[in-house]
Amino acid sequence: MAGWTEPSNFVFEPSPIWHDTDEIVVDENAKVFLRNLLGKSRPGLEDAKTHVESRRKEINGLRKLLDTIKLDESKMQKEIDATRVRPLC
Repeated sequence: MAGWTEPSNFVFEPSPIWHDTDEIVVDENAKVFLRNLLGKSRPGLEDAKTHVESRRKEINGLRKLLDTIKLDESKMQKEIDATRVRPLC
């Protein structure tokens, strides 16, 4: 890739409304809080994955149904066209 230049490292910019610093909190209370938050969010993630997978299967089924209907419509249209071509004697 011609013309690529490596970006410079990010520099901490303090928020104008929060009293933050460039130090990361690594005390035990912060770790426990984050572990608890992670532990509580995992079941929700599993439920969401299950729901997404069931919806994916439902959508695939509907797509197959739509393809079948389109195929049937094209067969019906061919039959209609064939009957129109025949002379009425």
